[in-house]
Amino acid sequence: MNTIFSIFFRAILFYLAFTLPAIFMPLMYFYSAFFAVCVSWVAGLIFAIGVLIMRQSHFSASVKYYTLYIFILFGIWAAFECIELFKLWDHIWRENGFLLFPLAALVAAWVSLFVTQNEMIHYLKNEDHVIEIFDNTTV
Repeated sequence: MNTIFSIFFRAILFYLAFTLPAIFMPLMYFYSAFFAVCVSWVAGLIFAIGVLIMRQSHFSASVKYYTLYIFILFGIWAAFECIELFKLWDHIWRENGFLLFPLAALVAAWVSLFVTQNEMIHYLKNEDHVIEIFDNTTV
């Protein structure tokens, strides 16, 4: 579960870094950061559910890993929809200036997942490394 949280928080940091050029329009960057804080948990929850589903499935680890990119896409879309659902902004899909922000969030999340590729594939293999202790009471 620590892997999931690290991917999520790293994605938020990447997002804030990728959208940093919007600082030239401070109000737009403020709204972007505000929306990211308010609705990113939706995308994170969808991603976490996707990881848990994929971990329990019987596909190969690489199929599970690449399916997570689809869960990220769905999570970003749902989080962006929640901006309207939570009444933070009306008709968010019609605002041309804000349409690059979901793309930045998507790229940030994909980069964050890619950075932890080996760790995530190991996690998805669902291998519990249990140390077996043998009873050595026989003489």
